[in-house]
Amino acid sequence: MRVPPSRAKRALADRSDPEGLAAYVMRYLEWLRVHNYSICTVENREACLGYFVAWCLERGLTQPKEITKPILERYQRSLYHWRKRNGEPLSFRAQHTRLVPVRALFRWLTRQNYLLYNPGLRARAPASRAPAPEARAHRHRGGTRDADTSIRRRASATGRSSRPCTRPGCAGGS
Repeated sequence: MRVPPSRAKRALADRSDPEGLAAYVMRYLEWLRVHNYSICTVENREACLGYFVAWCLERGLTQPKEITKPILERYQRSLYHWRKRNGEPLSFRAQHTRLVPVRALFRWLTRQNYLLYNPGLRARAPASRAPAPEARAHRHRGGTRDADTSIRRRASATGRSSRPCTRPGCAGGS
């Protein structure tokens, strides 16, 4: 179930239907450029939306108003089952990366009044969590902190310091 990049680009290149999905994607990408989004952001969204448009065209979905929440969920499932050239599945982070531009496109279509409702509003993207930092993981396992560190953290949160001021001109300084 792999869409070659050239096929994704061809899907966006076909703008024969001014009300078609590809035409709206191109308008969205132009809007991003006009609103000073990074070139990398625009290129990444173009690639991800190209995959989505190609997937839609394979299923006979040519206009944004034909896309519903169940269709977006099917696309998410297809990303879950998608295989890279080496046979490995897409990571959850890659799936998330491909879904975010689709959700952003439909949010934009709704805000621009091209669509009456956003089918991607309630669609959940897969969680792409980074591992917890060691300090947080240690704290959650019931580890103890140095008492001095805790006192300093509380003092800085309240605006007081547990250490004497060492700056010249301070009451405790030299």
